Amino acid sequence: MKRINATRRLLVTALVTALVSIGSARGEDPNADPELLKASLNGKFKTLLKKIDIPRDEEEYSKFHDWGYWSGTKWAGHDDLPRGYWVYVAPSWYIWKADSKAGRGNGRLPIVKKTADRPAIVVRNVEEAAKLPPGVESLRVVMRRRDDHPTLVAALRHAPNIRRLNLDHPDGGVPLESIKLLAKFPKLEELFLEGDLGLDDQTVMELGKLNRLKSLRLRVP
Repeated sequence: MKRINATRRLLVTALVTALVSIGSARGEDPNADPELLKASLNGKFKTLLKKIDIPRDEEEYSKFHDWGYWSGTKWAGHDDLPRGYWVYVAPSWYIWKADSKAGRGNGRLPIVKKTADRPAIVVRNVEEAAKLPPGVESLRVVMRRRDDHPTLVAALRHAPNIRRLNLDHPDGGVPLESIKLLAKFPKLEELFLEGDLGLDDQTVMELGKLNRLKSLRLRVP
């Protein structure tokens, strides 16, 4: 009788273990989702901190883009975002925890898909602008808020040889101090202003003082 009970216990334990394994394979393992697996870079990242849906970013980043580590906390109307590794699998961004095997980033510049209107190098904050090499001649600066002026200041300090500048400010207009700063870029020849620029008479007057420009284009929503 004792042998029978012992055998039953072994069978029950094996059955429970098998059921748990099956349950994990059916949904508890995040890598079982093909899109999530791709976003994790085939298992490189283990802990998903946040997922945000931004379909419009596919136009700029294509269907898949490994951005790398970013310390920003705001993006496209989403606030209080965690710091982590960003991977785009259309139509969503996946923000991953910096697991020990993943490291803390390689300090690279954010490179995005180059289009006819947009340079390949993009900066979105002072930290990214500080990584610019002085030889950069084409740059896109994304200013998400009116107080993002220091990002443009850092771009001028670290990459003074910019000839082509895309200034993208989708929300709230470009600060007047940023427009005035453009006159200090010694080699600036092409300027592309994009987004909700909030242009007033004084801003237009300052733009008119940029005599060095060979090309000035505007794109509004």
